[in-house]
Amino acid sequence: MKQIEENGYAVVLNGEGMQIVHKYGIACYKKTCKVVYGR
Repeated sequence: MKQIEENGYAVVLNGEGMQIVHKYGIACYKKTCKVVYGR
């Protein structure tokens, strides 16, 4: 999520007319995965 904010990916999509942007962060290590959602 930090990387999405720092790189401004959501801002670019909003500038192209997207009104709602769903942000997902996915991290995997060995057999464990974590998913984080933000809007």
